Amino acid sequence: MRLTLTISGAPEAHLFLSTAAARLAQPPRPLLAALAATLQSFFITHIQTQTGPTGPWPPLSPITQKIRAYYGYPPAAPALIRAGDLLQSLTTLTLEDTAVEVGTRTSFARTLQDGGTVTDVRTGRPRTVQSFPFLFVTETELSDLLALITAYYFGATDA
Repeated sequence: MRLTLTISGAPEAHLFLSTAAARLAQPPRPLLAALAATLQSFFITHIQTQTGPTGPWPPLSPITQKIRAYYGYPPAAPALIRAGDLLQSLTTLTLEDTAVEVGTRTSFARTLQDGGTVTDVRTGRPRTVQSFPFLFVTETELSDLLALITAYYFGATDA
């Protein structure tokens, strides 16, 4: 499909549309890499500040607090930070010419994100894990992502 637009007698409009068309023809891969890095930063911040899409996470359950105390983790440590495995696992999973995927491949991340039931490997007993959503984008973060897209294609804007 091809769209052709001819403008005559309006040099400002012609310049604007020509410039916009040239910018939109730029390959998106560098933009996608920048968006991926920004998303990773958002997700790490959600874990560090212990916030979900609707506000602060609930406190750890009493059983989780006991388990953490047993293993010597400080009681005031953020809910999803012990050794830092989850934080370090947040990465760009795929980066293609027209798409990017950011997240983690850790086996326990889905349970932490959504909550669920896990089986204790030592006792064989099931235990319910509350959800601690960290893979989401707030309205403010979405605005920041849109600003990156706008800047990439149209340059800095005076807002």
